[in-house]
Amino acid sequence: MSGDEPVAAAFLPDGCRIYGFLRSGLKLFSPEGRLLSTFDEAHGLPSNRIEDLFHDEEGGTWVAQRSGLIRLQLDSRFALHGRAQGLAGGPRVLIRHFDRLYVAHNEGVDWRDESTGRFQAIPGLRASISTFVRTDNRLFGVGTTLQEILPDHRWQPTLRGSQLAVFPITAQPGFFIAGNTTGVSLLHYDPAEWKNSGRLKAVDEGVTRFRDGGEGFVWGVAYNGGSIWRFDFRAGATLEPPTHRFTLADG
Repeated sequence: MSGDEPVAAAFLPDGCRIYGFLRSGLKLFSPEGRLLSTFDEAHGLPSNRIEDLFHDEEGGTWVAQRSGLIRLQLDSRFALHGRAQGLAGGPRVLIRHFDRLYVAHNEGVDWRDESTGRFQAIPGLRASISTFVRTDNRLFGVGTTLQEILPDHRWQPTLRGSQLAVFPITAQPGFFIAGNTTGVSLLHYDPAEWKNSGRLKAVDEGVTRFRDGGEGFVWGVAYNGGSIWRFDFRAGATLEPPTHRFTLADG
């Protein structure tokens, strides 16, 4: 694991954690942090590069790889899901929404038909989707435009402007932090529409991954990987929140 980069994680009901890495496959840890198992090419994975992870309510862990999807049952064997099951393109990210699994790939978005086990494309959706975001029981794909994915397998654009990540600010309901390769924006959602409130003034580089730090803080990882940002939204959703940039000089 030394020198490798974790890119995804799933937390299991028994307290165990499974991590996906860029070059070394999957690693399963106990609640105490003890390494329990490794899953990589030597154990049957098509490759050691992991794109994303998702743990479902039936006890399966879904693994996105460029060659397809794998459903890993930790007490059983895993199954590869790819073009033979109707999945098109290289999977990037996946989400379960209202008991339906959606997969974004480089040719659009597919959903899995639980009755047949096959993946179906959402017709006409060919935009590049980098991730998903949920709010108000609605599902949106994040990419060159913000696309709402409707329950009847249709879609509609809702907000223009290229984004690679959109993340809810839990301390400020209805507000989201959005990042791309050039900066960070503040988005506002209400049941009628999305609005772009503008760019965060202190951020002078792209930020494309976010995590909730709790108590009003949001953390972000720079697009070039050279720094980590911390945003303080405790006092409100503003374009000038107290912000700190951590670099190599900060350890």
